Amino acid sequence: MSVKGLKADGDVHNSHGRLAVSDARGRQRLENSFGAVEVARVDGDVSITNQNGAVRVAEVQGALDVSNRFASVEARSVRKGAVVVNSNGSVLLADAGGRPGSPTRSGRWRPASFAATSRS
Repeated sequence: MSVKGLKADGDVHNSHGRLAVSDARGRQRLENSFGAVEVARVDGDVSITNQNGAVRVAEVQGALDVSNRFASVEARSVRKGAVVVNSNGSVLLADAGGRPGSPTRSGRWRPASFAATSRS
């Protein structure tokens, strides 16, 4: 499923396939399973819940909140900070404002200057 050019808040649910959102404005709430989530160029906050698929995010002007399982998360250029919680996959967070980082299993924050990997 692809969503491009949305100019209002969005609430998108998908399963068993790729979910791509680009060139959007407003708060975007995305849910997917068994497929990748790709987000690019969003002027607003983004919330992603996914499992069994990679998450790739670039150029978010708001805050980012990601929850994922069983695949990697990569987020770059997030203006207002990011919270990434991932199980059984790697995490890369780069160029994030606010309080960037990734909570580890113990709940401590890891700075975004390097990639963090969580393992089961």
